[in-house]
Amino acid sequence: MTFYLGIKWKILMLVLGISLVALSLSFYISYNGMEKLGNYALDSSDQLGKSAANDSQIALEKQTGEYLLKVAIDQADISDKILSSVKDKVEIMAKYSEFLWDNPQGFNASHPLSPEEAVNMTRVPVFELVDSIDREDLKEELDLLGNMKYVFEPILSGDSNISSIFLGTQSGITIMFSNFPPVKNPGYDPRVRPWYIEASSNKEVIWTETYQDAFGKGYMVTCAKACFDKDGNLKGVLGADVTLKALNDQIISTQIGDLGYAVLIDEMGKVISQPEGNFFDDIFNEENITMTANEEFNKIVDKMISKETGVKKISINNEEKYIAYAPVKSTNWSLAVVMPHDEVVKPIVETKEKIERITLETENYIRTFIANVLKRFVIIFVILFILVIIISISLSNKLTKPIIALNEGVSIVGEGNLDYNFSVNTRDEIEDLANAFNKMTSDLKTYINNLKETTAQKERIESELKIAHSIQNSMLPRIFPPFPERNEIDIYASMEPAKEVGGDFYDFFFIDEKRLCFIMADVSGKGVPAALFMVISKTLLKNQALLGLPPEEILTTVNNMLCEDNDECMFVTAFLAVLEVDTGKMTYSNAGHNPPLLYKEDGGFDWVKSKKGFVLAGMENMKFQGSEITLNKGDKVFLYTDGVTEAMNGEGKLFSDERLKTTLNKLKNLEGKDIIIGVRDDIREHVKEAEQSDDITMMSIKFNG
Repeated sequence: MTFYLGIKWKILMLVLGISLVALSLSFYISYNGMEKLGNYALDSSDQLGKSAANDSQIALEKQTGEYLLKVAIDQADISDKILSSVKDKVEIMAKYSEFLWDNPQGFNASHPLSPEEAVNMTRVPVFELVDSIDREDLKEELDLLGNMKYVFEPILSGDSNISSIFLGTQSGITIMFSNFPPVKNPGYDPRVRPWYIEASSNKEVIWTETYQDAFGKGYMVTCAKACFDKDGNLKGVLGADVTLKALNDQIISTQIGDLGYAVLIDEMGKVISQPEGNFFDDIFNEENITMTANEEFNKIVDKMISKETGVKKISINNEEKYIAYAPVKSTNWSLAVVMPHDEVVKPIVETKEKIERITLETENYIRTFIANVLKRFVIIFVILFILVIIISISLSNKLTKPIIALNEGVSIVGEGNLDYNFSVNTRDEIEDLANAFNKMTSDLKTYINNLKETTAQKERIESELKIAHSIQNSMLPRIFPPFPERNEIDIYASMEPAKEVGGDFYDFFFIDEKRLCFIMADVSGKGVPAALFMVISKTLLKNQALLGLPPEEILTTVNNMLCEDNDECMFVTAFLAVLEVDTGKMTYSNAGHNPPLLYKEDGGFDWVKSKKGFVLAGMENMKFQGSEITLNKGDKVFLYTDGVTEAMNGEGKLFSDERLKTTLNKLKNLEGKDIIIGVRDDIREHVKEAEQSDDITMMSIKFNG
């Protein structure tokens, strides 16, 4: 026995099955999505926290590097200002000494003191002589140089960075002015000292290498300048000692953070100043830091010696540290600022701990929220399932009978009986469906009859449009070259209508033996109306041109003619020109049309300047302006309608005036036909598969002279 399941039960089972599957899928998708969203939120929160901490560390490290570099540059600049100030004062004192030697008659004798005479005295001029020189032999020069106290004293008193000032002469005299009591140094010869030798071979101020002072004043550097008389003879060298203690007290000992410090090295890689205490690195205690075992550190020292500026993080004694360095411009020294990495990242560690604590709290909240949502989903699922059962039974009973009736009716209609009428009274969409079937069969019979008539009418219209297209094309010059017996000009033109017929047109004809008239025009709109208006406009323009009128008068006359009985308010833009082929003179007038482009052999295509008037048929009694240019042999005129520049691709981008000009300049050496073909190919490349939106008309005229 075959088991038969009626449509009622099939619909019931179908509705229940679909509903159950839909509810189950909805529950699964919703809960799964919620769970994924929660997990994503947890992961995002965790990643965001880590990313924020890492980004903060990177930003802080970057800012620290920039800060340390700025500190190094600032400290170096301060050192440079101190040394520059000394340099300026040395130059002033050197000028003063040269003035003394050049003008001895202008100064009174001023006796400097010997070391024995100046015992326990400071800031007094003290002299030393080479052993082989007698004081009486140089008394006159000694008395003159004693006047150096008038410049030595205020400068030494006003600058705490200078420990002593001295002047050594070619004659073997040393005049010294110091903050310390003089130390007797019998036979001291300044001429053999490094500072004297180096300065005497230079015209500018020099800085010596750091050294231990011969008078026991400690580790220092000397700024010196050679002094010359008015004849250019070397008279001596003036110098000033700057103790490194002054720089150390003002700059190097400045605290940078909790553990940061500054170090000053000379051009040989020797540390010449460092802070007091034991918190700086032992690596700076080596005699020469260019040859340490730390290769990264050695590279930084090389850059410092090369007077470079920069900042770098390296490992020193198994601890990462930042080193920022900058040159002291007045000397060959360089200043470095050192900062431990741990001091930089300390705030980041605290931030990470805070982020981890907040992330854990967020995770607990999200998991609790997801559990509560699951409970609500289960309750809603049960309630919806019960409602689905009740609704499914009701729908099954209502749908069964009319569906069977529709099934039988569809079979009858499917057999070709279009006169069959469905009879269903359910007052719902099924009844609407039955009525729709009834209307469909009625409309189908009507459509079949109308289709036969429409097809015949469409074929007739298409035939007429083809004839109209042929007529329109026959009205435009199509044979090229059009004037084979005339060598003065070469002409080529083309038109591609957007529909079967279009509103663009061009024309060219000889008014007489020497005057060629050519026209480019565009009628508003497309299709048959534009084509009819085009025929009228073309005929009127040619008739008026053949009368020999100037271009502006032709346009004025035709405008008034077209305005008469123009109930459809159509208009036409036109560019009309008359070319005298024996002289190259071209007069023209523009009625709202795109300006043509002119090619000159000494340049390229560019726009023809014209006074753009109003359109034809737009308003009566309009006056149009005429213009005039002269063509030379080989010049070309390119005319076109806006269908060229406004050709649009699928993205709504226009071909544009600029692209037309660029394309013409690429094709400028070709003949007229090849130019038009090249422009048309570029337009097709631009629009690609997009439908042609307007008529495309072009004309090229070359004047051969």
